[in-house]
This record gives sequence, structure tokens and C-alpha cells, in this order.
Amino acid sequence: MARLQPIGEQLIGSPARAALYKRGKPLLREQPALSADLLHCLSKLPLPWRSLGIVINMTLEEVLTQKTTERAECTGQALEEVLVTAMDNHSLTVGVYECAKVMNLDPDSASFCVLAVDEDFECDIALQIHFTLIQSFCFDNDISIVRVSDMQRLAEIVADKSEHLEDAHCVLITNPADGAWEDPSLEKLHLFCEESRRLNDWVPEISLPGR
Repeated sequence: MARLQPIGEQLIGSPARAALYKRGKPLLREQPALSADLLHCLSKLPLPWRSLGIVINMTLEEVLTQKTTERAECTGQALEEVLVTAMDNHSLTVGVYECAKVMNLDPDSASFCVLAVDEDFECDIALQIHFTLIQSFCFDNDISIVRVSDMQRLAEIVADKSEHLEDAHCVLITNPADGAWEDPSLEKLHLFCEESRRLNDWVPEISLPGR
């Protein structure tokens, strides 16, 4: 665990150090080399911790968790772009039962899964069971999976203008018949899921951008 400590009286041992301290330039004890991720996150913190010498205790896991949360917001736009592209390429399946059918008949075609909850999710035991089964299937078959909390917004993205979707709790992106996707936005989503799994976040949540 990297720890930054403000200079105290016990550290002001030389005239040069004392002069720096009086000019408002607190010194830090020598610490082990920090990771690039940790240094990046520390550089984004507000200035008071540098100027006032506030003690910071943050594990690398906490830093990476914060970074993953911020990245989840940024990947919302990528998810919307991928959904629109998949719909245009007829590589999108919508609905819990429809997605489960595709996974059962052709699991190798599944590339990316999106689960969406609404206000009735906590009371719908059957839907919760389906979510658990779909998640287990994705884990066993190395399929990237994420969750969104706004099912209505997801339905607006994946629905045709002429129809209204009642079941957009699950959306499955499948590979085209001629091979795997080579979409930069989809690759970004796969990397996001991979990083989240390293932090034991197996179904990370993504915030879809507003209208």
C-alpha cells in the first residue's frame, strides 16, 4: 500500500529542508515506486493534498476500482454505438427468451451480452433466475457481459421506430456469419469487461448516455 505522509518536525533536519518547509513546499518520505495507474490517479486528485500535506491512504485496488467506475461512464457511448451497429448488421437479439434460445442453439456466435433492470426487477423472481442463468452461461463461455440500470433507455436504442419493446431486459450481440467483429467500440467494451473481472466485478454496470 502506497502511503504519502506530510513532513513533520522530525523530518526537518537540514537548513535546506527547513527552508523548503517554511516556503510551503512539504516534502514526502521516500516511498517504493508507484504503479503508472496509481500515479495517474494521484495526479488527478485536487491540489490541497499536495499543498497542505494531507495524508492519503489508498490501496492500489481502491484506485483501480475508482478508475474502473470512471471508465464505466465513458464506455456508455461505446455501448450505444455498438448496439446501433449490431442492429444495422442484423446481429442483435433482444429479449430474455430470445437471447437464451440463441445461446442454447449457437453459443459460439454470442459475443457480448447486456442485462438491463427496471423498477420491477427486485420483485420479479423469475427474471432474477433468468439473469443468474444467463450470467453463468456467459462466465462459462467467456462472453463479455455488462449491466445497465435504465432498461427504457436501452429499449429506445435497440427498438425500431415502428415498434415498442416490452422486453429489453437482455440484449445479445452475435458475431456476423463471416467472422468476428472488428469494431473498435466493441473491442473497448471487451477490454473494459476484462479489467473489471480482474477486480472481481464480473458484471460491471455501464451508464448509457441520455437522449
